[in-house]
Amino acid sequence: MKSEMITMAQGRDTLQNVSATINYLGAMDERPWSDVIDRTKTNIVIEPRQVEIENVWDRIGELSLDREGFTVIKHNSAVTNFRDSEQTRSVYPREMEQVVQRLTGARRVIAKQTPVMRLQGDPKALMPAQLAHSDFTLNTLKIQLKEHDIDLSAPEFAQYSRFCVYQTWRALSGPGQDMPLALADLRSVSAEDKVDALYVEYQTKIAPDAIKRDAGDDEMLEFCLYRPNDKHRWCYFPRLRSDELLVWKGFEADNNQSWAMHSAFVDPTEADAP
Repeated sequence: MKSEMITMAQGRDTLQNVSATINYLGAMDERPWSDVIDRTKTNIVIEPRQVEIENVWDRIGELSLDREGFTVIKHNSAVTNFRDSEQTRSVYPREMEQVVQRLTGARRVIAKQTPVMRLQGDPKALMPAQLAHSDFTLNTLKIQLKEHDIDLSAPEFAQYSRFCVYQTWRALSGPGQDMPLALADLRSVSAEDKVDALYVEYQTKIAPDAIKRDAGDDEMLEFCLYRPNDKHRWCYFPRLRSDELLVWKGFEADNNQSWAMHSAFVDPTEADAP
């Protein structure tokens, strides 16, 4: 397996690191929030930082989901058309369940039913978040599992020792990419860097007033933003192919810091890429 991964990296392991902008959370006193659809509706204060983002293809055979927090694997999807909603809802989630089970040995894997896609020419496509963040808290995990009629407090789940969220990213267009994903080695991120934030439904939750919510409102999706820290070690995999899958640990219950902070960024070396 290790030799196969090293072979996969050849031709990209010698590409240079890049200097690019990562947007962190700036100084603010109130709780950060962003609209779940229209990200222009937000109170988040941005603090852009120029950072070095390391090409880690040369370490692909050593990376661990539990140590660094991310890796890349070969994966040919059976989906023949990612614009076909039937395939992306029925085929792709089952594939991701198989991937995570194989990588982690998990006894039970449940995939979110609808992948988030950025497709050229689709005006409704969500742009990747150019913000240092992580997508899950325990509260958000519980809310999303309700879509599958799953209650983590049910007695059947007492048999499991760990609850984790793993996330995946695929470059449908193949190499190169104008806006790849950077991930921070989770060993370089401190729990003190993290700030809990909210996804809100702007029109129904807060307009025209400021957020008025009870601290126990468990129907508000939470995510995490991060303050700048010079110790953060940012990494990426330039020129991902369409038969490769970037996988990272997005959340682990009962572990306050062991999941991967990430952000999309504009790659200055791929300005003309699709």
